Amino acid sequence: MKETICSCHKCVKMCEDRPCWPTPEEADQLIENGFADKLMLDWWSACGPDDEDIFLLGPAIVGREGQYAPSFPWGRCNLLTENGMCSLHDKGLKPLEGRLANCKTDQPKLHGFVARKWDCELGRAVVARWKNMMGLED
Repeated sequence: MKETICSCHKCVKMCEDRPCWPTPEEADQLIENGFADKLMLDWWSACGPDDEDIFLLGPAIVGREGQYAPSFPWGRCNLLTENGMCSLHDKGLKPLEGRLANCKTDQPKLHGFVARKWDCELGRAVVARWKNMMGLED
């Protein structure tokens, strides 16, 4: 997949509808760079009977900063600026999903691709660290 920069209406609408997801490494960098309170705990629902949900961190929907994502996580990303740009972009911290997504991307496939990157020790450790920082219980 190739990284793109597009600010067409459809691309900006993605950020207005649902925040993009970072990898565990990127979320760790967001925490290290002072964005922990701008994140929320989200999840990828298990697909099969033997699968477990995958928990992950991503930019929060406005009003959900430092909290759990709602059951239907739709809403404006809190890191989207007034002019429709990602406030992380110029800092080199824009999440993978946001860097790869564009108006021609198969969004569900990309969303699942990024979610599966969290199904690892590092992903679980980053989530646990963030939950501890936010005072959220298991």
